[in-house]
Formats: sequence, structure tokens, C-alpha cells
Amino acid sequence: MLWHLQSADVVHVHAIDFFFDYLALTRPLHRGAMIASTHGGFFHTAQHAVAKKLWFNTVTRASIQAYHRIVACSHSDAELFRSRAGHRLAVIENGIDQARFTCASAQVQTRTIICFGRFAQHKRIGQLFPILARLCALDPAWRLIVAGRDADQTTEQLRAMADDAGVQHAVRFVLNPSDAQLRLLIGEASFSACLSSYEGFGLAAVEAMSAGLLPILSDIAPFRRLVDDTKIGLIVDPGDPAGAAALVQENVLDDAASYTRRRAQTMDAVRRYDWEEVAARYADIYAEAVGPTHGVPVTATLRSGV
Repeated sequence: MLWHLQSADVVHVHAIDFFFDYLALTRPLHRGAMIASTHGGFFHTAQHAVAKKLWFNTVTRASIQAYHRIVACSHSDAELFRSRAGHRLAVIENGIDQARFTCASAQVQTRTIICFGRFAQHKRIGQLFPILARLCALDPAWRLIVAGRDADQTTEQLRAMADDAGVQHAVRFVLNPSDAQLRLLIGEASFSACLSSYEGFGLAAVEAMSAGLLPILSDIAPFRRLVDDTKIGLIVDPGDPAGAAALVQENVLDDAASYTRRRAQTMDAVRRYDWEEVAARYADIYAEAVGPTHGVPVTATLRSGV
């Protein structure tokens, strides 16, 4: 891999994992200015918490010194890395491909929630089922679509949880959907749900909002910030299924004009996360890293899609 880096002016490392430390250690063997994006670090779960903290405060702290910039992908990441990165820290929140799901949600109000993404334990997908059970008690029309791929939880495990909650009839699992399939599934829904215990940024929630879905979110810092900034979304307590269900039910808009207006406001609220704007900010970081002597119009090049 080091051989491939010899011609690079900038080396951009995504995530704080093996390559982050390896390229810092081998810094004398390649000449490109180094940038790193945090993507939540490695604190997505509480597993091995003591070892992670020790590594972060020693190896990660030392590796940071080899980088021109540490780009925090969220404000919560910025808080995590600020004391270690110091003047090297920049904040550029994640971007999304607005065209991927834009305007894909149901054109008229439905009582369908979609949860999409990998089946990871920290996503707490299983906690949606007791909420769905309370919703179905309020209105039998409620449905939940769970679309994604197996990770440290499997479809079979999630099916068993749905059975335990008594909502197997109201849940549809779609494994490994293509973007085209996922867009069609989103077209059946008016709500999205993400009850994660941890997120560095919360990309799926922003993608869902770009489709016009009203997000149902857990009370964690990235989601609180998203709701505070956009004034759209429901923060619920997964430990209080009845309270969560009541809040969701209150936000059903059967009036067509009200629903259309909220759907449009939801999509408009996340337009600032478009990748074109985010890429331009990264281009500025790259240009700063290589310096004026290269004379390469980095920003113009990235803006043109090259």
C-alpha cells in the first residue's frame, strides 16, 4: 500500500482504525499531507471500553501529531477529539447524496415507519417492536419496515424479538435491498426510526429526512442537535414505549395540506448536508494542506465532479 502513496499530494484517511495509526507510524515513507476524518472514532459500542480509552489516550493521541488536519464528522466527534487534536481540529459534518432518496416518501400520510441500515446492536432496532405494539393498540393500521443487512445482529434474532413483542404481523423484513428497492420501500412510509445508543453523526436520519420522512429518534447528542437545528423530528425514550407511541400518534397528519407542507419542510431542512457543499469544504482543507506552491485548483476540480 505504501508504494501506491508515493505519488499522492494528499492522503485522506477515513476512520480512526488500523490505517490511521499505520500511516502515522510510516509517515517518513510517504510524502503526502495527511488528513483524517473521525467517523465516530471507535466508540460506537461500550465493548472493550477500558482498552479503547487507553488506546485513545496514548496511541491515538500520538498518531494525531502526524496529521495536518483531523476533521470531525460531527459536533460530538469534535468534543471527543478537541483535547487531543487542538489546532489541527476542523468540523465538517457528513454529507449525503440528496438525489439518492429525495422526495421518495409517501405522497399521502401513511401509518408506516421504516428503519434502514445495518443490523447492529447499538442501533437498538429491537426496541422499536414494543413501541410498534403500543401503536398498533392505538390504531391497527400501523406497520414497520426493517430493511438492511445482517451485522452483529441477524434477521432471525430480530424476527424473534418482533415475535416476543407480538407484532410479527405488522413487521416486514427486507434483507440487502438495492437503492432502487429501498426507494420503493420508503415510498410506503411517512416516518423513519433510529433509536441508536450511539452515533457519530446519524447519517441514516438525515438521509431519511431528505426523502421527506419524519424521523423518530433516540435522545443522543447528534440527534438532539439535528432536531434543534432543523426544528423537525421526534425525540423519544426507547425505555418508555407507551410514551413514544403516544408522541408518534400525535404527529399523524391526516389533513393532506398539512402533511404535504411538513414533508416539504423536512426535505428542505437537510439540504445543507448535500455532498456538493461538503466536498467544497474538504477541497479547501486539501488546498490548505498542499500549500500555494502546487498551484492546483483543488476546489474547482472537486466542484466539477472530477
